[in-house]
Amino acid sequence: QVEAVLVDLARLCETTCLFAWLGSNPFSKWSAVALSACVTMFLQVPKEDAEDNPHPKSPLRRTMTNLRHAMFEEFQDIRHFVDGTTFDIASDHLRLKGRGESAHPQVVRRSGQPPVEVWPENWGVTVTQFSKLLRACRKQPGWDDDFSIGELVQNYVVPITKGTGVGYALLVNAEEPKEVITMVSHAWKENAIDFCQTLERTVAPDEPLFICAFSLYQCNDGMGPSIEQQLGSDPQE
Repeated sequence: QVEAVLVDLARLCETTCLFAWLGSNPFSKWSAVALSACVTMFLQVPKEDAEDNPHPKSPLRRTMTNLRHAMFEEFQDIRHFVDGTTFDIASDHLRLKGRGESAHPQVVRRSGQPPVEVWPENWGVTVTQFSKLLRACRKQPGWDDDFSIGELVQNYVVPITKGTGVGYALLVNAEEPKEVITMVSHAWKENAIDFCQTLERTVAPDEPLFICAFSLYQCNDGMGPSIEQQLGSDPQE
């Protein structure tokens, strides 16, 4: 009986977490997560219900498994009916488990040649190319050494790539797209010069990098795939 009560409590907690994430109050969201975590720690899976046991004697294992994945993987399958509207809990934009839209490639168009689709694994750019772009931008009127990556993209990368349908990385490597070796994560408010210098100290000069500022087509002008289309919404890809 005690176990049944605890199982029901765990399920209630899981549901609470799901609905709390719908709100905009960070406190309610993380409070729900903390509550679920506490119940999860309290409801330890019995030894006879270990992961390698094909015939668990208790329903607790299934509940615990659901709890472990509740905030992430379980969101993929759960749909709720709220105020007459059916929607995916995970996101309006992230349609999970194969239900999303496939990503789109960038298309290289050369005069007198058929268009060539190029996919993200070949949207690489080197720090040497980044540094060359930065030196050219710093010579332009209006440049400020305090510019962030976001300002570099908006003021320079977008005008350079506008109408081409490809990101800066593919624009400068159209003849021989670079296969990405390293994925680089960065903040858009990070200083552009500092970011470049950090990379120069960290990676090889000719190492192909995926840097979203340069790898994605940032213009959203209809001449190439939008950022959403480049990312796609199907995590199974």
